[in-house]
Amino acid sequence: MIPAFDLLVLNQIPNIGSNRLRMLSSHFEDYTQIYDASPKEFARVEGIHKKIASQISHFLKSDDLDLAKKHAEKQLSMINKIGGGIITYWDKNYPELLKKIYDPPVFLFLRGMFDPSDRYSLAIVGTRTPT
Repeated sequence: MIPAFDLLVLNQIPNIGSNRLRMLSSHFEDYTQIYDASPKEFARVEGIHKKIASQISHFLKSDDLDLAKKHAEKQLSMINKIGGGIITYWDKNYPELLKKIYDPPVFLFLRGMFDPSDRYSLAIVGTRTPT
């Protein structure tokens, strides 16, 4: 299981989405191994071909990683300021029905708490790059 902070960091790697984050999490025994993996190791992960593996490795060894960490810290700070939280795909509170869609998000930003009656609720999901 990858902690929310690291999911926010890894999510900033180009061409890495929810599906590839789940694959990385299931492939590596310890999420910290992701930061030290070689392109060859990344290419062994289901759904990651050589070009993507090279991009991941380059990102994690460049200044982009530091920028991604700062951005993740800023996101977490903003979430804390509004009393929000993050639920990851691996958390017990993650909605079961959402796990069954084609490409479920690996994390959800929330404000407030889930209630058992929320199981039958609807949600509106926004875009990553609003205009």
